[in-house]
Formats: sequence, structure tokens, C-alpha cells
Amino acid sequence: MLARLVARIRERANARLYVKLAALPSSEQRERLTALLVVPAGSRRSLLDRLRRGPTQPNAVGLIDALRRLGDARELSLDELDLSNIPAGRLKVLA
Repeated sequence: MLARLVARIRERANARLYVKLAALPSSEQRERLTALLVVPAGSRRSLLDRLRRGPTQPNAVGLIDALRRLGDARELSLDELDLSNIPAGRLKVLA
């Protein structure tokens, strides 16, 4: 019974956290985030898939891919979000 109670409380806390996080981006940032899910013509992966996968080649090509990936992530301008009301431990787990 205690385990079920703890599970319900965790679910509620997670739901509250996701509601807070969803409210943070501006409409322009939301559009950019939505665009991450679009698979470009002639490609097999969306931009989100590319951002999720790190470089695998430990050479110049891998470094160039990593720099492109960094540039794509910076274009989202999500560093402007105010995450001060989100606990640091939760942000670390989500990251």
C-alpha cells in the first residue's frame, strides 16, 4: 500500500513538473521545438534524432558533426528559459 502511495505521489510530481516545463517556452520556441519532429524530404531522420545521437567517429569528421550538432542545438535558443524554479536534481535527471 505504501509503495502504491509513493508511486501516485511521484506521478503527480512528474505531471506538475511537465506542466511547468511545457509553459516555459515562448510561442517562437515552441515552433522551433515542433520543427524538430519533421523529417526533411530525402532524409530518414528528424533533427531531433540527429541531436539525440552523439558523434561516433573519433576523427575530424566526428568533430565536424559534433560542431554542427552544437550549432543546431544553440539555434533553438532554449538557454533563455528560466529554469530557476525547477530543482537542480530533476533537471540533471531530465538532461
